[in-house]
Amino acid sequence: MLYDGNDCDVIVRDVEFEEVVREERNYFGFDSNDCLINTKAIPTSLTPLKAMRLSIAKWELIAMRLDEGHEVKKDGGYLTCALCAKYYNHGTCQSCDTKCPIAMATNNTCCSNTPYRKFIEIDPADEDARLMLAMRELRFLQGVYEMMRCIWGDDN
Repeated sequence: MLYDGNDCDVIVRDVEFEEVVREERNYFGFDSNDCLINTKAIPTSLTPLKAMRLSIAKWELIAMRLDEGHEVKKDGGYLTCALCAKYYNHGTCQSCDTKCPIAMATNNTCCSNTPYRKFIEIDPADEDARLMLAMRELRFLQGVYEMMRCIWGDDN
C-alpha cells in the first residue's frame, strides 16, 4: 500500500506538467446549478498517467472554484473522473478494476480511504471544510501521479 489515508505532502511539480494540466482543465466546466460536468468526452483509451493528469485537472478546477468562493454542489463523481472512465467496470464501484492507480495506492477500490470519500460526505454548506478536503484530494492525486510516474516511467 502506498497511501494510508494521511495527508500526502510530497509533491513534485514542473512547468511542463503544469501546462499539460492547465490544458486538460478544458475537459470540465460547471453548469448553471454549480455542478461539475464534462465539456468533452473522456476517452477510455487514455494511458494511466494521462488519466491521472485529467483527474488532477478536475480537482484543481474544483479547488480553484471553492477557493474563489463559488459553490460546487456536485463534483460529477465517476462521470467526470478520467480514472473511472478507464477503470470503472460494470456500473458498480465494487467491480472497479484493481489496476486503477488509486486502488493500487490505497489497496482499496472505488476511492475508499481517500480524501474524496470525506469530500462527498461533508455538508456542502461547510465551504472551508470542502476547500480543505478538495486540496487534500488534489495533493493525494498529485502524490499518486508522481509515484506511478516513477514506477511506470513517463510514457505510460
